[in-house]
Amino acid sequence: MADFLIRAFTLAVLIPTAAVALELDLTEDQVAKSYSNVVATDLLVGDSMRVSKFYFCVEDNLFFLLGSATPEERSEYNPEFLIKIEAGSKAALMVSTDHLTDRRKKDVRRSELLPQFYSCDSWVKPVLIPVSTINGHSSLSEYLSSEFFQGYKMLDVD
Repeated sequence: MADFLIRAFTLAVLIPTAAVALELDLTEDQVAKSYSNVVATDLLVGDSMRVSKFYFCVEDNLFFLLGSATPEERSEYNPEFLIKIEAGSKAALMVSTDHLTDRRKKDVRRSELLPQFYSCDSWVKPVLIPVSTINGHSSLSEYLSSEFFQGYKMLDVD
């Protein structure tokens, strides 16, 4: 009997089964529009929107906003990431702590002032909007050297 069970188990494990998985047949924009009235691709030149720091990605060493970015509510705790659409289908990014209390501002770490740098390949059929500047700076190195960024704390090592 034990021999039969071992053979049955072995056959069950070794016989390939057809993989069944959910088909991702929508773009990131289409999914976002299923839960939000506005996404970044709906914005016109001059329009602004607060977005999450997680709606950004990198492709070929260039920085992009995902077109599927949806409006983010203002947080009393986190820095604000505000995009403004420019001519040529580009976006300017402004990182701000102006809305934070003085007590919270003194605890902000530099890492909180950076958008996330995911690979654009991580997203399903993304629509990408080039980010032209961060706080008026046209390169990441300029932004990291800026008085704004340098005015905040480094991560502490315990």
